[in-house]
Amino acid sequence: MEPTFDLFTTEEERTRARELLFGLHQRKTPIVVWMSGDTPQRMLQLRVWLQQFTPEYRHHVLDLADHPVETLYGTLQKALPPTVLQSDPVQWTVHLVHLERHLLTLTEGRVVDSGLTKQLNFERENLFRFPFNLVIWSSPAFFERLKQEALDLSSWVSQRYHFSDPGPASLTPAPLPERLAQRGTVPQRTERIGELQTQLSALPLETVDEKAALERLSLLELLGYETAEARRWERSKALWREAMALRERWDRTNGEGLFYLGQIALGQREFAEALALYQQALAYSKEHPNRKNEAVALHQLGRVAQEQRDWQQAQEYFQKALDIYIEFNDRYSQASTYHQLGIVAQE
Repeated sequence: MEPTFDLFTTEEERTRARELLFGLHQRKTPIVVWMSGDTPQRMLQLRVWLQQFTPEYRHHVLDLADHPVETLYGTLQKALPPTVLQSDPVQWTVHLVHLERHLLTLTEGRVVDSGLTKQLNFERENLFRFPFNLVIWSSPAFFERLKQEALDLSSWVSQRYHFSDPGPASLTPAPLPERLAQRGTVPQRTERIGELQTQLSALPLETVDEKAALERLSLLELLGYETAEARRWERSKALWREAMALRERWDRTNGEGLFYLGQIALGQREFAEALALYQQALAYSKEHPNRKNEAVALHQLGRVAQEQRDWQQAQEYFQKALDIYIEFNDRYSQASTYHQLGIVAQE
């Protein structure tokens, strides 16, 4: 099939696109290519175009958003099917998306740098040992960071291409809907999650504009809430981590993400992690005085202790939470906490 270049608006980009196809055409040895675009939508367009005009390969897209990444080599070994991993040389092209979502991780209840770029630099040789072409898709900001923190790897990846978005410079998402009233996994929530994900994909990953950053933040938190309600724990965890990092970057921390990450850890029965998160949420509520949030953190700490069958500790946490709820005459929360105290008393 003769390639077309209507997707590219300048002669410079059309030239780069031809170079990209030439570099991939009927290779005898695998290659690693780094691709970036201004927006997720642009990268999706480019990926579809690239698959269409490299028909000599079979293509496999691996979304890393829901895969843990300690080492990229190890993740590829676990996540790719045997038909790809054990194929004859250069029969497949594997497209990696959302690798940069693993730049941050949760350690002892705190969102910190994961060390991903240093790890990529360390394992660079392994990435060239697979029998398939590897195309890594990311924002341009991620590759710029890689050039600073993983100099050896970035010099090894000689095939690097960035294509701008020819669309309007300003991307404004639709007004955010309210949280869905129904709880749990219901058909409406599945549809809502799809709509919100589409809106999120239309926003730039990196921006220096505060308004655009706050729009992305609001969408991340709403989508994080909805995915948690649908018990899509790993996806929700990734969304809340990104939201917390964005809040910290723009000096707008509010501690909310700690509660939701704690909820996710509790839902996954990762009690040590839940305990650390709720303790951090409690400390934040005291440092930035918010007695109601303090009560919520205490109540949730009681639930963690309850799940661990530490009845005395659970009773202490629930009683402290109850005292604050009485202080604010919050009868609904009082009833919930009395109920938990009753369960603990029976044990």
